[in-house]
Amino acid sequence: MNPSKTSLTIDLNHFSQYVVLSFQSSYRDVPESHWAYKTIQELSAKQIVKGQSEAMFNPSGSITRAEYAALLSRALFLTASRPTSFKDVVTGSWYEEAVNATFEAGIIQGVSEDRFDPNQQITREEMATMLVRAYAYRTGVKPEASTFHVTNDSSKVSSWAVTYVQGALEAKLLTGHQDGNFLPQSMTTRAEAAQSISNLLAKF
Repeated sequence: MNPSKTSLTIDLNHFSQYVVLSFQSSYRDVPESHWAYKTIQELSAKQIVKGQSEAMFNPSGSITRAEYAALLSRALFLTASRPTSFKDVVTGSWYEEAVNATFEAGIIQGVSEDRFDPNQQITREEMATMLVRAYAYRTGVKPEASTFHVTNDSSKVSSWAVTYVQGALEAKLLTGHQDGNFLPQSMTTRAEAAQSISNLLAKF
């Protein structure tokens, strides 16, 4: 990329036609002073995250299990070869392909054998679990904690999520809050979700 940002130079060994597109979102509720401004701008440009409208991103709003599956699917360029057995994943829905693809990749699981609960808000410990599985899918290595990362509320992490939360903290896919808490049962915000995807992509 030219430093003036007015030209792009690439080396090719064949002749074809190419189009260079530039995409930038400007959300009124994500000013430059917002802690996730740069991340949201970059992921919006890559079409990984999307606003709730052209003008609003709603960074403090919650995000559902289906929406987070869609973020991971876009970030990792996942595709599905078969449907899942989840009865609550509606055929033809906007999230069907993403849920099928992330399930096939071993990144998501259902809340039961036949239910995914796509519209349920995702918790931070669920996000940690999906992130670690996504990291393992891409690298072939599950991040393991060499030391136990203690937060003020470590005892509140669900037993099934402990190794995933510890792995996410070890790999710096997620961080705790400034007050020393991880808040495992708290709902993930849209800004937090975007930052987690950015953290994941930075590892590759």
